[in-house]
Amino acid sequence: MFNFSYAKNHVAVSISNLPEDIVYNKTYFDIIDYTFKKLGVSVTLHAYHPDPNNISTVHTIHDQMMKDGTNYAIIGDTITSTTSELIICQDSYVFKQKGQEIPIISNSATSDTLSNKDDYPNFMRTIPVDSASYQSIIEFIHSFKKKKVAMIYTNDPSGNSGYFRVNKLCNQKNIALLGIQYGENMPDMGNLDGIDTIISNMYMEELFDTWKRFPEVLETKMWVLPDAAMVISEADFELNGFKEVLNNKTNVVIASLFSESNDISKELESKFGSPLPPLGKGYYDVVVSLVEGWKKCGNTYNFTKFISSKFTGATGKVLFDSNGDRIGVMGISRLLLGNNGYPVIAQFEDNTIRFVSNWQSFMIGYTESDIQNSSTRLLMLFITFYLFIL
Repeated sequence: MFNFSYAKNHVAVSISNLPEDIVYNKTYFDIIDYTFKKLGVSVTLHAYHPDPNNISTVHTIHDQMMKDGTNYAIIGDTITSTTSELIICQDSYVFKQKGQEIPIISNSATSDTLSNKDDYPNFMRTIPVDSASYQSIIEFIHSFKKKKVAMIYTNDPSGNSGYFRVNKLCNQKNIALLGIQYGENMPDMGNLDGIDTIISNMYMEELFDTWKRFPEVLETKMWVLPDAAMVISEADFELNGFKEVLNNKTNVVIASLFSESNDISKELESKFGSPLPPLGKGYYDVVVSLVEGWKKCGNTYNFTKFISSKFTGATGKVLFDSNGDRIGVMGISRLLLGNNGYPVIAQFEDNTIRFVSNWQSFMIGYTESDIQNSSTRLLMLFITFYLFIL
């Protein structure tokens, strides 16, 4: 087993102070610690919360990492807010090692600032897997021979970034895209003639609000959600009045990282509880990639080595693509609630969409003749899985 005992490895683990995340902080930290030990890597972990009113602790830890260590990385909520981005920017001098920046790993929201490859070339994400999610969505829509679709998105960096990504992908497939910014006035919602498919790039609160304001659009259109939209519980759907609607009347599908049940996943669940907390498997996968990258680099740092190999992780096949997104097999699933789970309609892997053999059983108003003849179908039985943010 490869061992980094000769090197001083330092990882800063940023802890979230959001009420919904606090309960998971210790488990996340323990999963990171456990994974390094399993891989035989000696590491010093530093836990902190980037408090905008008291960032001296963050600066001190970053400075200490630079003085004491040889290999470095930052994992966690450090980069999920504007304040945290400012901390990273202020400490950018710390994250230089022989002219190269060290890995900065997000556990959730995409940061447009840190996604700028010219300024921050070494930015990775556990979720959302934006590029793979949107690519699978457009391939899925293209399979249904759609020529015109709409996308509702929030007018913020994340929403605008998603819109531009989707617009580029639609242009490649000759699909016309109507962009609708979420807000108090959305006049285009009454002008959807010829459009029967809507892509959402909204937070769930905005999505719920849109469904409540335009119930006829919810019930008459196919809605496609990226995986990043689904950080929400089934209870929230029920409290907002959508449980029965999503069971019986609507075509709402989600493109999410397809998580296979394997020995690694079962091992983590046995140690940290089943199901694992949100992001639990993602932390395992990111540490494996981090160690693999350190191992390949040796004394010459090269970030491309961190994203150049596919491995088996807690979610199955894992790869970090050139955008820094953690990808694998994407599952396109019908959103149902209750005991039915989330039936898989199609899978997307290696730029190919494959439909399951009985996909039409779970899509209202669609038949086999509605998809492209060139679309490859998986010869497999009906699959059901429960969605956990990875």
